[in-house]
Amino acid sequence: MMEPRVTRAAIQRNNDTTSSATLKTLLTMLKVKKLHAHQLKMILESGVCGRDVFAQIAPGDGKTLGFVGAFLTRCQATGGGVGILIEPLVALLYQLEEVLVGLGIEVIVLTLETREAVCQILKTSIKPSHPIVIISRPEEIVHPEVLRALNPTVVGPIDHEFNIPTSPVVLFCIDEAHCVAYWSIDFLVDWGHLKLVTRALVGNLGRRCPLMLLTGTATETTRPVIMKKTGFNIDNHCMILKSSRKSNIAWNYIADT
Repeated sequence: MMEPRVTRAAIQRNNDTTSSATLKTLLTMLKVKKLHAHQLKMILESGVCGRDVFAQIAPGDGKTLGFVGAFLTRCQATGGGVGILIEPLVALLYQLEEVLVGLGIEVIVLTLETREAVCQILKTSIKPSHPIVIISRPEEIVHPEVLRALNPTVVGPIDHEFNIPTSPVVLFCIDEAHCVAYWSIDFLVDWGHLKLVTRALVGNLGRRCPLMLLTGTATETTRPVIMKKTGFNIDNHCMILKSSRKSNIAWNYIADT
């Protein structure tokens, strides 16, 4: 008896069905009815394809949701994982903590008090069974203890039975990435040290998780500076540039007579 022929069209229909089911699951997890095109591209490029992503999108247009979607997609693929999100202001840290907890994601704000617990999570080569996001300011994430925890070392002989330790981090995201170019010179210099985190994430197998850079105000001149200072992979990346103009905001000038 001849086996049924598998055609390219049948494979495409199966892929479309799988993609549709995956998208529905993601929308349910994100508690939204739809995603914008730039958010879907962030999720596809970073979450599915594992590429570094530079996303320049206007404030309020859903950069954070794109990050969360990419992070949850990578967690689904690996059965869990840790995400690192860099924010410039304390107020933003706790605002985002509330949003992420509302989506069922465990959140740890990296501080002096939580550093030891965070390092224990980062040191293990076994990914957590649920999504965990570590939110941090630059000065906390570049602490030597944290950097050492980000790059697990090999102890003992390596053979076919040895489980080479790898980082549980599945996505590293720097929000307000323009601060890398504007603030790292003589103001908040730790913004210029975030490349140390990217380097530390390169595991024993010589590869790392995707890096996502989010901004709404970088210029054409500062984009290359930001990429260089963060260790962005210029050989395998995706640029998402959406106009920062807000259609619902207008200025009118009235002469004072």
